[in-house]
Amino acid sequence: MNVMECHELIDDCGMYDKKFGTREVLITFVKVNLDDEVYEQEDEDNMPSELVFDEFEEWLARVFGQVQSAPSSPDLP
Repeated sequence: MNVMECHELIDDCGMYDKKFGTREVLITFVKVNLDDEVYEQEDEDNMPSELVFDEFEEWLARVFGQVQSAPSSPDLP
């Protein structure tokens, strides 16, 4: 899954709001995938521009954590 597909997933789920936007999606993607840039990977499918399944699980958990910890805005339901 690449960063554009991550954006589309969040957008399709309607998770974007004033506190959680494309910037946060990009930041979580980079944090999860940073070791792909720094270290040589044993798995040839593990590229810096794509998430493998275990990285996707970590990305999803980070996104969920950010959405849950963001204070809700009074003008949002």
